[in-house]
Amino acid sequence: MIITVIILGIIALFIIMLFTISLKARFIFDTEESNMYMTLFWLPPLFKAVLEIVNTAPVLTIIILNKELLSKTLRSKKKSLNTQLIKQVNPQELVINAYYGFRDPFSTGVATGFLGAISNLTDIASVRHWPDFTAIRDYIYVDASARINVGTALLSYLRS
Repeated sequence: MIITVIILGIIALFIIMLFTISLKARFIFDTEESNMYMTLFWLPPLFKAVLEIVNTAPVLTIIILNKELLSKTLRSKKKSLNTQLIKQVNPQELVINAYYGFRDPFSTGVATGFLGAISNLTDIASVRHWPDFTAIRDYIYVDASARINVGTALLSYLRS
């Protein structure tokens, strides 16, 4: 009887933590080193998930208590990006840092204007960008982070 109460208490605590402690998401896109990956943290070092592109295939790695639990290459069943899933996740405190430069200063200026327009039209907490108008080579480096409430994201996903 006591073991059942303890197990139910742990499950209840876990469910409460899902709704109160946000998941931290970080996205990196780097054209100089050909890197693109997303890292999700929840109660570090309890849970960490890394989604990265390796040889043009997405690889998901799940780490629990600093031990690699799963590493699997994902296969896409759909050809299009599911924007409905992004709306259901509803990221909060979205911060985007962008470093970019193009050999053509005009292209850099257009990109700067485009980023400024996007930041004013969307619900992004902060967009900081550092354009390089004197770049010798073309490059883009984007570092974005957000907080995601796991409980509400799961509920909205299950409702759809």
